[in-house]
Amino acid sequence: MNYFESVSADSKQIGFDYQDLVCLEYLIDMKQGEIVGLEVLDDVHHERIDGSNYLVQVKHSISENGTLTNSDLDLWKTLSNWLNAFNELTGKRLRFTFYTNKKPTTEAGIVQNLISTPMKIDEILQTLPSLRAKLDAAQLKKEKGSNNNPIKKYVDHLNSCSESELRSVFENINFVFDYDKIISRLRRKLEYFAIPQSQSEKVLYEVLGAYKVKKFELIKDRKRLNIDYETFRNSFQFDRIMRLAGDRKIDFGRYHSFKNINKIDPKDGLFSKMLADIGIDEDEITDFALQYAASSMFIQTLVLDGEFTDSENTTFESEMIQGWKNIFRQNYLQTFADEDGHALLAKSCLYKTIDQSIIVSNSNVAKGLIEGKSIELSDKNKLGWRQDWKKKYKEVKSD
Repeated sequence: MNYFESVSADSKQIGFDYQDLVCLEYLIDMKQGEIVGLEVLDDVHHERIDGSNYLVQVKHSISENGTLTNSDLDLWKTLSNWLNAFNELTGKRLRFTFYTNKKPTTEAGIVQNLISTPMKIDEILQTLPSLRAKLDAAQLKKEKGSNNNPIKKYVDHLNSCSESELRSVFENINFVFDYDKIISRLRRKLEYFAIPQSQSEKVLYEVLGAYKVKKFELIKDRKRLNIDYETFRNSFQFDRIMRLAGDRKIDFGRYHSFKNINKIDPKDGLFSKMLADIGIDEDEITDFALQYAASSMFIQTLVLDGEFTDSENTTFESEMIQGWKNIFRQNYLQTFADEDGHALLAKSCLYKTIDQSIIVSNSNVAKGLIEGKSIELSDKNKLGWRQDWKKKYKEVKSD
Protein backbone atom coordinates (compact mmCIF):
# COMPACT_ATOMS: atom_id res chain seq x y z
CA MET A 1 0.00 0.00 0.00
CA ASN A 2 1.49 3.36 -0.98
CA TYR A 3 1.27 6.55 1.10
CA PHE A 4 -1.86 7.90 -0.56
CA GLU A 5 -3.67 4.56 -0.25
CA SER A 6 -2.70 4.49 3.44
CA VAL A 7 -4.10 7.97 4.04
CA SER A 8 -7.31 7.00 2.27
CA ALA A 9 -7.68 3.86 4.39
CA ASP A 10 -6.99 5.79 7.59
CA SER A 11 -9.55 8.45 6.70
CA LYS A 12 -12.18 5.77 6.01
CA GLN A 13 -11.48 4.08 9.34
CA ILE A 14 -11.73 7.30 11.32
CA GLY A 15 -14.97 7.99 9.47
CA PHE A 16 -16.36 4.64 10.64
CA ASP A 17 -15.12 5.33 14.19
CA TYR A 18 -16.80 8.73 14.15
CA GLN A 19 -20.03 7.14 12.94
CA ASP A 20 -19.87 4.70 15.88
CA LEU A 21 -19.51 7.63 18.29
CA VAL A 22 -22.53 9.36 16.77
CA CYS A 23 -24.53 6.12 16.98
CA LEU A 24 -23.49 5.76 20.62
CA GLU A 25 -24.70 9.28 21.33
CA TYR A 26 -28.16 8.36 20.03
CA LEU A 27 -28.11 5.05 21.92
CA ILE A 28 -27.37 6.73 25.24
CA ASP A 29 -30.22 9.21 24.66
CA MET A 30 -32.64 6.46 23.56
CA LYS A 31 -35.86 6.00 25.53
CA GLN A 32 -37.67 2.75 26.25
CA GLY A 33 -39.66 1.66 23.19
CA GLU A 34 -37.27 3.30 20.73
CA ILE A 35 -34.80 1.86 18.21
CA VAL A 36 -31.46 3.11 16.91
CA GLY A 37 -30.13 1.58 13.71
CA LEU A 38 -26.68 1.62 12.15
CA GLU A 39 -26.39 1.37 8.37
CA VAL A 40 -30.04 0.34 8.03
CA LEU A 41 -32.18 3.26 6.86
CA ASP A 42 -29.19 5.63 6.90
CA ASP A 43 -25.76 5.92 8.48
CA VAL A 44 -27.68 6.13 11.75
CA HIS A 45 -31.42 6.23 12.24
CA HIS A 46 -33.54 6.76 15.32
CA GLU A 47 -37.13 5.50 15.59
CA ARG A 48 -38.71 7.57 18.37
CA ILE A 49 -41.66 6.85 20.59
CA ASP A 50 -43.52 9.84 19.12
CA GLY A 51 -43.66 7.96 15.80
CA SER A 52 -41.03 10.02 14.00
CA ASN A 53 -37.99 8.53 12.27
CA TYR A 54 -34.73 10.46 12.25
CA LEU A 55 -32.36 9.64 9.38
CA VAL A 56 -28.83 10.73 10.17
CA GLN A 57 -26.00 11.19 7.69
CA VAL A 58 -22.57 11.29 9.34
CA LYS A 59 -19.78 13.03 7.43
CA HIS A 60 -16.30 13.27 8.89
CA SER A 61 -13.31 15.25 7.68
CA ILE A 62 -9.81 14.31 8.86
CA SER A 63 -8.86 17.98 8.50
CA GLU A 64 -9.50 20.18 11.53
CA ASN A 65 -10.29 22.96 9.05
CA GLY A 66 -12.70 20.90 6.94
CA THR A 67 -15.44 23.04 5.43
CA LEU A 68 -18.93 22.20 4.21
CA THR A 69 -18.95 24.15 0.93
CA ASN A 70 -21.76 24.90 -1.52
CA SER A 71 -20.33 22.26 -3.88
CA ASP A 72 -19.77 19.61 -1.19
CA LEU A 73 -20.40 16.23 -2.82
CA ASP A 74 -21.53 14.61 0.46
CA LEU A 75 -24.14 17.31 0.96
CA TRP A 76 -25.68 17.00 -2.51
CA LYS A 77 -25.61 13.22 -2.43
CA THR A 78 -27.31 13.24 0.99
CA LEU A 79 -30.07 15.59 -0.18
CA SER A 80 -30.70 13.30 -3.15
CA ASN A 81 -30.77 10.19 -0.94
CA TRP A 82 -33.20 11.81 1.49
CA LEU A 83 -35.57 12.61 -1.36
CA ASN A 84 -35.46 8.94 -2.36
CA ALA A 85 -36.12 7.94 1.26
CA PHE A 86 -39.06 10.33 1.44
CA ASN A 87 -40.66 8.62 -1.56
CA GLU A 88 -39.82 5.08 -0.46
CA LEU A 89 -40.72 5.34 3.23
CA THR A 90 -44.24 6.54 2.67
CA GLY A 91 -46.42 6.88 5.75
CA LYS A 92 -43.46 7.54 8.06
CA ARG A 93 -42.84 10.88 9.74
CA LEU A 94 -39.29 11.57 8.63
CA ARG A 95 -36.75 13.97 10.09
CA PHE A 96 -33.30 14.39 8.62
CA THR A 97 -30.03 15.26 10.36
CA PHE A 98 -26.74 16.08 8.64
CA TYR A 99 -24.10 15.40 11.29
CA THR A 100 -20.58 16.60 10.53
CA ASN A 101 -17.37 17.82 12.10
CA LYS A 102 -16.91 20.23 9.19
CA LYS A 103 -17.56 23.94 9.56
CA PRO A 104 -20.18 25.58 7.31
CA THR A 105 -18.90 27.90 4.60
CA THR A 106 -19.60 31.57 5.16
CA GLU A 107 -20.14 32.12 1.42
CA ALA A 108 -23.66 32.81 0.18
CA GLY A 109 -25.38 29.77 -1.31
CA ILE A 110 -27.22 26.60 -0.43
CA VAL A 111 -25.32 25.91 2.82
CA GLN A 112 -26.14 29.27 4.37
CA ASN A 113 -29.73 28.98 3.10
CA LEU A 114 -30.10 25.54 4.68
CA ILE A 115 -28.68 26.46 8.11
CA SER A 116 -30.33 29.87 8.44
CA THR A 117 -33.17 30.29 10.93
CA PRO A 118 -35.72 30.01 9.49
CA MET A 119 -34.41 27.98 6.55
CA LYS A 120 -34.56 29.93 3.28
CA ILE A 121 -36.40 27.26 1.30
CA ASP A 122 -37.81 29.66 -1.31
CA GLU A 123 -34.31 30.87 -2.17
CA ILE A 124 -33.08 27.29 -2.51
CA LEU A 125 -35.95 26.40 -4.84
CA GLN A 126 -35.27 29.49 -6.94
CA THR A 127 -31.56 28.79 -7.33
CA LEU A 128 -31.79 25.09 -8.19
CA PRO A 129 -32.75 25.64 -11.90
CA SER A 130 -30.03 28.25 -12.37
CA LEU A 131 -27.45 25.98 -10.73
CA ARG A 132 -28.41 23.13 -13.08
CA ALA A 133 -28.15 25.47 -16.07
CA LYS A 134 -24.73 26.60 -14.89
CA LEU A 135 -23.50 23.02 -14.55
CA ASP A 136 -24.93 22.12 -18.01
CA ALA A 137 -23.15 25.08 -19.57
CA ALA A 138 -19.87 24.15 -17.91
CA GLN A 139 -20.17 20.60 -19.19
CA LEU A 140 -20.72 21.78 -22.80
CA LYS A 141 -17.41 23.64 -22.65
CA LYS A 142 -15.52 20.50 -21.67
CA GLU A 143 -13.90 18.18 -24.16
CA LYS A 144 -16.01 15.29 -25.38
CA GLY A 145 -15.85 12.33 -22.99
CA SER A 146 -14.88 14.45 -19.98
CA ASN A 147 -16.49 13.56 -16.69
CA ASN A 148 -19.39 15.61 -15.40
CA ASN A 149 -19.08 17.69 -12.29
CA PRO A 150 -19.73 15.03 -9.58
CA ILE A 151 -22.59 17.01 -8.03
CA LYS A 152 -24.42 17.41 -11.38
CA LYS A 153 -26.44 14.19 -11.22
CA TYR A 154 -27.66 15.07 -7.73
CA VAL A 155 -28.56 18.62 -8.74
CA ASP A 156 -30.43 17.14 -11.73
CA HIS A 157 -32.30 14.81 -9.38
CA LEU A 158 -33.40 17.65 -7.13
CA ASN A 159 -34.57 19.62 -10.14
CA SER A 160 -36.68 16.65 -11.27
CA CYS A 161 -38.57 16.54 -7.95
CA SER A 162 -41.78 18.44 -7.31
CA GLU A 163 -41.83 21.51 -5.13
CA SER A 164 -43.96 19.70 -2.53
CA GLU A 165 -41.39 16.87 -2.31
CA LEU A 166 -38.53 19.32 -1.93
CA ARG A 167 -40.34 21.32 0.73
CA SER A 168 -41.29 18.17 2.65
CA VAL A 169 -37.62 17.23 2.90
CA PHE A 170 -36.08 20.69 3.39
CA GLU A 171 -38.56 21.61 6.12
CA ASN A 172 -37.40 18.65 8.21
CA ILE A 173 -33.62 18.97 7.88
CA ASN A 174 -31.42 19.72 10.87
CA PHE A 175 -27.66 20.30 10.82
CA VAL A 176 -25.33 19.33 13.65
CA PHE A 177 -21.92 20.93 13.32
CA ASP A 178 -19.70 19.16 15.79
CA TYR A 179 -17.76 22.14 17.12
CA ASP A 180 -17.93 20.73 20.64
CA LYS A 181 -15.91 17.53 20.37
CA ILE A 182 -18.09 14.45 20.49
CA ILE A 183 -15.92 12.73 23.11
CA SER A 184 -16.58 15.61 25.50
CA ARG A 185 -20.30 15.46 24.84
CA LEU A 186 -20.43 11.71 25.40
CA ARG A 187 -18.56 12.10 28.70
CA ARG A 188 -21.09 14.68 29.86
CA LYS A 189 -23.95 12.34 28.96
CA LEU A 190 -22.40 9.61 31.11
CA GLU A 191 -21.98 12.07 33.95
CA TYR A 192 -25.78 12.42 33.97
CA PHE A 193 -25.76 8.80 35.21
CA ALA A 194 -23.87 9.96 38.35
CA ILE A 195 -20.46 9.02 36.91
CA PRO A 196 -17.79 11.32 38.44
CA GLN A 197 -16.20 13.70 35.97
CA SER A 198 -12.78 12.24 36.77
CA GLN A 199 -14.04 8.75 35.81
CA SER A 200 -16.24 9.53 32.79
CA GLU A 201 -13.48 9.15 30.18
CA LYS A 202 -12.53 5.70 31.47
CA VAL A 203 -16.20 4.64 31.62
CA LEU A 204 -16.79 5.95 28.08
CA TYR A 205 -13.99 3.72 26.76
CA GLU A 206 -15.60 0.74 28.50
CA VAL A 207 -19.00 1.55 26.96
CA LEU A 208 -17.46 2.05 23.52
CA GLY A 209 -15.46 -1.18 23.80
CA ALA A 210 -18.57 -3.21 24.72
CA TYR A 211 -20.47 -1.54 21.87
CA LYS A 212 -17.82 -2.48 19.29
CA VAL A 213 -17.64 -6.10 20.49
CA LYS A 214 -21.40 -6.55 20.30
CA LYS A 215 -21.56 -4.74 16.96
CA PHE A 216 -18.94 -7.14 15.57
CA GLU A 217 -20.90 -10.16 16.83
CA LEU A 218 -24.13 -8.96 15.21
CA ILE A 219 -22.45 -8.21 11.89
CA LYS A 220 -20.67 -11.58 11.95
CA ASP A 221 -24.05 -13.27 12.42
CA ARG A 222 -25.42 -11.21 9.49
CA LYS A 223 -27.92 -9.49 11.73
CA ARG A 224 -29.18 -5.99 11.03
CA LEU A 225 -28.05 -3.44 13.53
CA ASN A 226 -31.48 -2.36 14.74
CA ILE A 227 -30.82 -1.83 18.44
CA ASP A 228 -33.74 -1.40 20.83
CA TYR A 229 -33.59 0.03 24.34
CA GLU A 230 -33.43 -3.34 26.15
CA THR A 231 -30.76 -4.70 23.80
CA PHE A 232 -28.51 -1.68 24.35
CA ARG A 233 -29.02 -1.68 28.10
CA ASN A 234 -28.49 -5.43 28.47
CA SER A 235 -26.71 -7.11 25.53
CA PHE A 236 -24.48 -4.08 24.97
CA GLN A 237 -23.86 -4.09 28.76
CA PHE A 238 -24.58 -0.37 29.21
CA ASP A 239 -26.52 -0.85 32.46
CA ARG A 240 -23.90 -3.21 33.86
CA ILE A 241 -21.05 -0.80 33.11
CA MET A 242 -22.99 2.08 34.69
CA ARG A 243 -23.75 -0.02 37.76
CA LEU A 244 -20.14 -1.12 38.21
CA ALA A 245 -18.96 2.43 37.71
CA GLY A 246 -21.45 3.56 40.35
CA ASP A 247 -20.02 0.91 42.70
CA ARG A 248 -16.55 2.09 41.77
CA LYS A 249 -13.54 1.06 43.79
CA ILE A 250 -11.61 4.07 45.03
CA ASP A 251 -7.92 3.82 44.23
CA PHE A 252 -6.59 4.21 47.76
CA GLY A 253 -3.31 2.81 46.46
CA ARG A 254 -2.55 6.29 45.07
CA TYR A 255 -2.05 7.34 48.68
CA HIS A 256 1.48 5.98 48.75
CA SER A 257 2.69 8.52 46.17
CA PHE A 258 0.99 11.42 47.96
CA LYS A 259 3.50 12.38 50.64
CA ASN A 260 3.12 16.14 50.88
CA ILE A 261 3.45 18.20 54.07
CA ASN A 262 0.98 20.87 55.07
CA LYS A 263 0.96 23.08 58.13
CA ILE A 264 0.59 20.23 60.61
CA ASP A 265 3.36 20.68 63.21
CA PRO A 266 4.66 17.54 64.95
CA LYS A 267 5.64 19.71 67.97
CA ASP A 268 2.19 21.23 68.33
CA GLY A 269 -1.37 20.01 68.49
CA LEU A 270 -3.27 17.60 70.66
CA PHE A 271 -2.20 14.53 68.65
CA SER A 272 1.48 15.18 69.39
CA LYS A 273 0.77 15.69 73.11
CA MET A 274 -1.18 12.42 73.22
CA LEU A 275 1.71 10.58 71.58
CA ALA A 276 4.37 12.17 73.76
CA ASP A 277 2.36 11.33 76.88
CA ILE A 278 2.58 7.60 76.11
CA GLY A 279 6.29 7.68 75.41
CA ILE A 280 6.41 7.98 71.59
CA ASP A 281 9.74 9.58 70.63
CA GLU A 282 10.06 12.74 68.50
CA ASP A 283 11.07 10.97 65.28
CA GLU A 284 8.05 8.69 65.39
CA ILE A 285 5.76 11.62 66.22
CA THR A 286 7.13 13.37 63.11
CA ASP A 287 6.34 10.28 61.02
CA PHE A 288 2.80 10.22 62.38
CA ALA A 289 2.44 13.93 61.56
CA LEU A 290 3.49 13.29 57.97
CA GLN A 291 0.92 10.53 57.63
CA TYR A 292 -1.71 12.81 59.16
CA ALA A 293 -0.87 15.57 56.65
CA ALA A 294 -0.73 13.24 53.66
CA SER A 295 -4.01 11.48 54.45
CA SER A 296 -5.85 14.76 55.03
CA MET A 297 -4.59 16.26 51.77
CA PHE A 298 -5.25 13.07 49.83
CA ILE A 299 -8.87 12.85 50.96
CA GLN A 300 -9.39 16.52 50.12
CA THR A 301 -8.07 15.83 46.63
CA LEU A 302 -10.40 12.86 46.19
CA VAL A 303 -13.36 14.99 47.25
CA LEU A 304 -12.40 17.81 44.86
CA ASP A 305 -12.00 15.30 42.01
CA GLY A 306 -15.45 13.88 42.70
CA GLU A 307 -14.04 10.44 43.60
CA PHE A 308 -14.94 10.65 47.29
CA THR A 309 -17.83 12.40 49.00
CA ASP A 310 -18.11 14.06 52.39
CA SER A 311 -20.59 11.34 53.28
CA GLU A 312 -18.02 8.65 52.45
CA ASN A 313 -15.44 10.48 54.55
CA THR A 314 -17.90 10.54 57.47
CA THR A 315 -18.46 6.80 57.00
CA PHE A 316 -14.68 6.27 56.98
CA GLU A 317 -14.34 8.16 60.29
CA SER A 318 -17.25 6.25 61.83
CA GLU A 319 -15.68 2.92 60.87
CA MET A 320 -12.36 4.06 62.29
CA ILE A 321 -13.92 5.15 65.60
CA GLN A 322 -15.96 1.95 65.93
CA GLY A 323 -12.87 -0.16 65.28
CA TRP A 324 -10.90 1.88 67.83
CA LYS A 325 -13.65 1.43 70.45
CA ASN A 326 -13.50 -2.33 70.15
CA ILE A 327 -9.71 -2.31 70.39
CA PHE A 328 -9.79 0.15 73.35
CA ARG A 329 -12.28 -1.94 75.34
CA GLN A 330 -10.40 -5.21 74.82
CA ASN A 331 -7.05 -3.52 75.48
CA TYR A 332 -8.09 -2.17 78.88
CA LEU A 333 -9.49 -5.46 80.12
CA GLN A 334 -5.91 -5.73 81.32
CA THR A 335 -4.75 -3.88 84.39
CA PHE A 336 -1.57 -1.90 84.86
CA ALA A 337 0.43 -1.28 88.04
CA ASP A 338 2.12 1.99 87.15
CA GLU A 339 2.56 4.63 84.45
CA ASP A 340 5.02 2.48 82.52
CA GLY A 341 2.44 -0.28 82.36
CA HIS A 342 -0.24 2.23 81.34
CA ALA A 343 2.04 3.53 78.55
CA LEU A 344 2.57 0.01 77.22
CA LEU A 345 -1.17 -0.61 77.01
CA ALA A 346 -1.72 2.82 75.42
CA LYS A 347 0.92 2.07 72.78
CA SER A 348 -0.77 -1.27 72.13
CA CYS A 349 -4.06 0.55 71.59
CA LEU A 350 -2.37 2.98 69.17
CA TYR A 351 -0.62 0.32 67.09
CA LYS A 352 -3.66 -1.97 66.90
CA THR A 353 -5.83 0.97 65.81
CA ILE A 354 -3.55 2.00 62.95
CA ASP A 355 -3.23 -1.65 61.89
CA GLN A 356 -6.98 -2.33 61.57
CA SER A 357 -8.59 -3.07 58.20
CA ILE A 358 -11.23 -0.67 56.91
CA ILE A 359 -13.45 -0.95 53.80
CA VAL A 360 -15.14 2.14 52.37
CA SER A 361 -17.26 2.13 49.16
CA ASN A 362 -16.18 -1.45 48.37
CA SER A 363 -12.51 -0.46 48.61
CA ASN A 364 -9.81 -1.53 51.07
CA VAL A 365 -8.31 1.60 52.61
CA ALA A 366 -4.52 1.87 52.44
CA LYS A 367 -2.78 1.25 55.77
CA GLY A 368 -0.99 4.60 55.64
CA LEU A 369 -4.32 6.35 55.17
CA ILE A 370 -5.75 4.53 58.21
CA GLU A 371 -2.74 5.63 60.24
CA GLY A 372 -3.12 9.25 59.15
CA LYS A 373 -6.87 9.27 59.85
CA SER A 374 -6.28 7.76 63.33
CA ILE A 375 -3.90 10.58 64.20
CA GLU A 376 -6.31 13.16 62.76
CA LEU A 377 -9.17 11.83 64.90
CA SER A 378 -6.98 11.94 68.01
CA ASP A 379 -6.08 15.53 67.14
CA LYS A 380 -9.82 16.29 67.06
CA ASN A 381 -10.14 14.56 70.46
CA LYS A 382 -12.51 11.94 69.04
CA LEU A 383 -10.39 9.06 70.28
CA GLY A 384 -7.34 8.50 72.49
CA TRP A 385 -4.75 5.99 73.58
CA ARG A 386 -4.63 6.28 77.37
CA GLN A 387 -7.43 4.81 79.44
CA ASP A 388 -8.01 8.24 81.01
CA TRP A 389 -7.78 10.19 77.72
CA LYS A 390 -11.25 11.78 78.03
CA LYS A 391 -10.52 13.19 81.48
CA LYS A 392 -6.91 14.11 80.72
CA TYR A 393 -7.72 16.06 77.55
CA LYS A 394 -11.27 17.17 78.37
CA GLU A 395 -10.42 20.86 77.87
CA VAL A 396 -9.99 20.24 74.12
CA LYS A 397 -13.26 20.45 72.18
CA SER A 398 -13.79 18.03 69.32
CA ASP A 399 -15.18 19.18 65.94
